[in-house]
Amino acid sequence: MGPVKIMEDVYEQHLDLGLILISDRLIQKHKMLSFEKIRYGKMVVGVKKESPLAKKRTVKPEDLIHETLVLYDDDYIEQYVTETLSKYGSPDILFTTNNTDAIKNAVKRGMAVTLGIDYSFSNQQLRERDIVMVEIEEGEYERVYLALVRHREGQATRVGKEFVTNIKKHF
Repeated sequence: MGPVKIMEDVYEQHLDLGLILISDRLIQKHKMLSFEKIRYGKMVVGVKKESPLAKKRTVKPEDLIHETLVLYDDDYIEQYVTETLSKYGSPDILFTTNNTDAIKNAVKRGMAVTLGIDYSFSNQQLRERDIVMVEIEEGEYERVYLALVRHREGQATRVGKEFVTNIKKHF
């Protein structure tokens, strides 16, 4: 589920806790929920290692407007494209999917580049020798965090506590 649906389900106490990507601005909007930041995330672009972008240490958002994009289906990535990239023109999106293999293959073949949060590229499924991660300069775009979300009035279960401990060890 996306972060909005997870927060709704936590608020309605259908879920004990969730793991989401969120900004400080959104944290301030949801006073009935408790957020624990686990890790700061940076926006990066994944490119074929032979791409001219792969040779750069960082790229600016406007450098991406002439690239064809394949995107993971995520609210934050959609928001980034809409609020940041669209300032420089109309983004060329080949497709959006939750199928990471399809994204990886499109990038490896040089058909497109992809966007994501840096720690998502450390996932073994996306990390490939043929794909290079290049940091996108932040500019005015707000920081995001991987965070645990709970209802302020909810009680932590034993299983929930174990889950939180394991998530913290992982990140």
